[in-house]
Amino acid sequence: MIRFSVSSHQSEVLKIGNYKTGDLMLHVMVYHSIPQMIDDWTPDLLKSESVLDIIKEEHKTLYGNIKSLFSKEFLKGKRYDNFFLRIYKNDRLNSNYPKEFLVEKMNWLYRYISKHIKIKEVMIAKNENEARSYFYKICDEIDNLNNKND
Repeated sequence: MIRFSVSSHQSEVLKIGNYKTGDLMLHVMVYHSIPQMIDDWTPDLLKSESVLDIIKEEHKTLYGNIKSLFSKEFLKGKRYDNFFLRIYKNDRLNSNYPKEFLVEKMNWLYRYISKHIKIKEVMIAKNENEARSYFYKICDEIDNLNNKND
């Protein structure tokens, strides 16, 4: 399986990840709030379309309940949502990249995030396992910051 998060990264991920005919490709879209979706989708939408209308009319969910997207909590954005969006767009953990390049790409992301928000621990991965572990630690740190600012 090769996963990519942004369609503009698809060709990069497939080429570097050595995609072969028959491999499963998965385009994952992860959002933490409706404002985050609007910020990410709006440049690509026609002015007459609304993100909320598109979700109501066209969204198909594999798991979960679409009504949760319209909960009070999800309809409001949080201060650090843009960092979650950056993490999601730059995550290459399941890209099938060569291990050394995967660690290099993820360390770039960790340095960027650490430079822009206060993270308790400097996270520079030495291998793929550390890169995975640090990814979830950084997500937890950002989630904690978001919860402090509620």
